Amino acid sequence: MKPLIPLAILPALALTFRATMNPPAHSIERARCTLAPGSVKAVVSVEQDTMLPLVNSRLQAMSFSTPPTRPGAPPVAGPDTPMPSARVRLTQLDSVTRAEFAAAGIRDREPTAYIQARPYGADCRALVWNDTVAWVRRGDIGYIVATLAPREAWLNNVPVLVIPDTWKYPYPRQQGLLMRFTQPASGEPVSSPEALFDFTVSNPGANPDDFGPGLPDSVSDANMLAWARAHAEQSEREPIRRLLRSAILKHDMERIATRPSRLRGSYRVIMTTDDTTVTWWFRTVDKPAYRWEGPDSVRSTAALVRAPYATYNLVGYAADDRMLLAAAATNATRENPAKLVWLAANDRPGMPANEGVRVLQAQLIFRLRSAPASIWPALEAYIPPRSALDSALMARIRQVIARADGQPTIPLTLRLDDAGRWAADTMLVRNGKSLRITLTRGDTVSVPRLW
Repeated sequence: MKPLIPLAILPALALTFRATMNPPAHSIERARCTLAPGSVKAVVSVEQDTMLPLVNSRLQAMSFSTPPTRPGAPPVAGPDTPMPSARVRLTQLDSVTRAEFAAAGIRDREPTAYIQARPYGADCRALVWNDTVAWVRRGDIGYIVATLAPREAWLNNVPVLVIPDTWKYPYPRQQGLLMRFTQPASGEPVSSPEALFDFTVSNPGANPDDFGPGLPDSVSDANMLAWARAHAEQSEREPIRRLLRSAILKHDMERIATRPSRLRGSYRVIMTTDDTTVTWWFRTVDKPAYRWEGPDSVRSTAALVRAPYATYNLVGYAADDRMLLAAAATNATRENPAKLVWLAANDRPGMPANEGVRVLQAQLIFRLRSAPASIWPALEAYIPPRSALDSALMARIRQVIARADGQPTIPLTLRLDDAGRWAADTMLVRNGKSLRITLTRGDTVSVPRLW
C-alpha cells in the first residue's frame, strides 16, 4: 500500500446547487465549491496545441462552503487570459454529445473541436495557468471528460470542450487517474484511451469522475463483468483494473460496513529499537469503512470474480496512555491534528467459514504523530517511498507533507488466542537497525463509526 492514501475522508457535500460558471465575483467571494463532473466523454487526436482566451463555460457546481486561504495560489483568470488549448479531432464521442453536435449541424464522423484547460480554485473560479509542463502536445491521443461550452462561446461554429480537471485529462499525458496505482517508469502498460472511453460509456456507474447513481446495480454489474470477459487484457490495466475491482467488491464491502468488526477494540503498541522503547495505544471504530487493497491488489480480476470477498481496514485514534483513549477521537484541532491509525487485515467477513480463521496477515499504518517522537527516526525507514508520479503531481500542486504526517506501514501477523485476544509480535530489520513491534488487544471497547 502506498503512502498518503486518504483512508479517513468523511464525505460532506453541504448545500447542493446549480449555477452557471463563471458567476459574479461577489456571489462566490467566500464560497468553496465542488464542480460536478463533465458529461462529455471523448477520445481526441491533438492536431495543434495553442493558447486561446478563456471561454465562458457552463460548469455546474455541486456544493459550497467557506474556503481556507491557500498561500501562493495563482491569480483568477479573466475573459482575456490566455489558457492552454488545442484543436482536436474527436475520434470517439459519447452519443448524447454527438446528438448535440448534430442539432447544431455538425454531423462529421470525426468532428473538429477545441479543448481548453480551465484550472480552478476553491471557489470554482478559473485560475491563470502557471504550470511549466505542457498540457497537451501535437500528435497526442487522449481520453477526456469535459463540459461543452455554450454555443455563443464556440469559435467560428467549432465546439469548445472545457476541461477543469487538467491534472487528469487528456489521459494518458495527464496521469492523475493513475495516482497511487501505476508507475509509468516501470513500463507496466496502462489502459489505452480508446479502452477507457469504451469502458466508461459502456458502464456509466464506473466512470472515474461520476458522482451520480449510474445504472441500477444489477444492470451495471452485469455490464462490467461482460466488458471484463470481452476485454481480458485491458481489464488488468490501470485505471480500468481499479474500477472493475471496486465494482466487483463493492457489495461485499457494503455488507461488511454494517457489521461490527471482530478486530475492533483498544490496542497497546510496544515498539523497541536498538536503543529506544516506547508504548502507546489506539482505539478503533466499531465497523469497517474502507477496503484494504493490499492482498486484493495481487489477485487478477478473474480471481476476484470467482471469490468476491473484500478485506478491510479499521480507522483508529491514538493516545500516549490508555486512559486518554476516550478523548482521542474528539480532541483533534487544526493546530493538533488527529493521531490517526489504520489497522488493516485480510479478514473477510463475507466469506464462508471466515470466523474460523485465527491467523490474519495485516498491516499497521499510522501517522508518525501517533507514536512518541523518540521512535520517529526508526519508523521513518518504513514510510513507503512516494512514486515519481505522485511526487511530481504533489510538487505541481505545491502540497507539502509535514514530517509528523508521514505514514509508516508495518507488516504484521495477527493471531487469535483461546481467550479471544488478538496479538502480533514482529521483528523487522532495515538500514542495519532492528525494530520490534508488539501489538495486543486489551479490550473490545470501540468508537462508534459516524460516517
